[in-house]
Amino acid sequence: MKKFALLVPFFFILFFPFFLSAQEFNDAVQTAVGEKDYSKAFESARINAQRGDPKAQGELGLLYEKGLGTMQDGKKAAYWLAEAAQKGDADSQNNLGYLYFNGHGVAQDYAQALKWFQKAADQGLASAQSNLGLIYGAGLGLSKDYPKALEWFKKAADQDDLDAQVNLGMMYSLGEGTAQDYKTSYFWFYRALQHGFTDEDKKNEVRDDIQWMEKHMTNEDIAQTRTKAMHWRSTGVQTESSTPSS
Repeated sequence: MKKFALLVPFFFILFFPFFLSAQEFNDAVQTAVGEKDYSKAFESARINAQRGDPKAQGELGLLYEKGLGTMQDGKKAAYWLAEAAQKGDADSQNNLGYLYFNGHGVAQDYAQALKWFQKAADQGLASAQSNLGLIYGAGLGLSKDYPKALEWFKKAADQDDLDAQVNLGMMYSLGEGTAQDYKTSYFWFYRALQHGFTDEDKKNEVRDDIQWMEKHMTNEDIAQTRTKAMHWRSTGVQTESSTPSS
């Protein structure tokens, strides 16, 4: 559920799972996708979606969006994602928000995007929480609200969400929605660096930010913060002492 973009004022990231990962699919669809038998995956999702299974409906929406096992069809993708989202499936709520955000298969509507991201975020879905941070931080369809952006990025970052950690590091670096704090910024950037980046350019940008901040930190602070970042473990809900304070 994830994608990258720009670094200033923070990575404008829409973290969205329109690549196929195992946790998005039931066993039958997952197996077929793993075998690259997309026709089989589509048929399995279609049968179960028509039976009213919300997970299968969300899977079918994804397959229509990507054109895997069928012709790409944004309207059908939106239809099936909406069916699943209305039944409370958090992944589908987030994905439907993405469609509204970008105008894929539906008219672009930031208010609807916000609505569905919010529903998924309230269920604890990290990717949706990160998306809310983006909307509030960039002021997309509403006034910019850096404190709210920080709040949602923090919730997602505490679940070890890569994009949220990078955005959170940038906000602490710039003092957006919070006091400027290089040590906490460094913590989140360095924590993000422990992930596997799919985009080497973005990984290098994070490294550049880390190197810049090291010029404004003591060697002791750098060593301590690196150790905390490397040994930090997501529990879903982190305590105040989980991240360094200045």
